[in-house]
Amino acid sequence: MTTASRKSKPKTPAAYIKAINQYAGREFAADIEWSSSCNPNATRYITNENGASIEDPTGAPGCGNRYYSRDIPRDPTTGAKLERFICPNPNCGASLRSFGNLTRFGPASE
Repeated sequence: MTTASRKSKPKTPAAYIKAINQYAGREFAADIEWSSSCNPNATRYITNENGASIEDPTGAPGCGNRYYSRDIPRDPTTGAKLERFICPNPNCGASLRSFGNLTRFGPASE
């Protein structure tokens, strides 16, 4: 199935639920789109010396950049999108988390 043959991402939470429920109990196809943002209105998270993600003790905010599927780095071993990555903005360095969203729902085969 091509993604062009499936519908676009639902616009509201209710539409999202309706789109998933129409395939209840059956296989369906969907794409995963990844996104992440570096919130300029909240204290950024950084990676400490133990590799843990913690709130920045200086209270510095995120840089405001947004990242999408094409921007999210992949694990070099598995090829999977990384759940956590460092903000590529050289003036930021926040530890960001990526989130997957299902889009373009359709039947498992057309």
